[in-house]
Amino acid sequence: GEGSAQLTCVLVVVDMRNGLGAVAPLRLRSPEIAMIGGGTINFVTSRLDLRVESLPRSTGFFALDSPLEITGTFDRPSVRMAVGSSVDARTLDRMPALSADLLQLSDRSPCAR
Repeated sequence: GEGSAQLTCVLVVVDMRNGLGAVAPLRLRSPEIAMIGGGTINFVTSRLDLRVESLPRSTGFFALDSPLEITGTFDRPSVRMAVGSSVDARTLDRMPALSADLLQLSDRSPCAR
């Protein structure tokens, strides 16, 4: 199905090398759910391969909490339930070493918490 969600917080850290971006962490928050994920974005071929999952403490007892894959091109991404083991949210939720100016910026963001 199709739908939308109001995002109240988006935080993405991308390590760029030769047009390929390693994404971790990717944090999305709405009034209903908080999600964490990561993956890759290829800016040369305009493709992305991301995986996100809900943080269990952000959903209700009866929530499905299935990880999602977001793949495809920038102009035609597709989203589907991921098959296989889920992402290790504890690993993805770590903020990488940032430069002093980026660290100052991230410290002011409520998304970094």
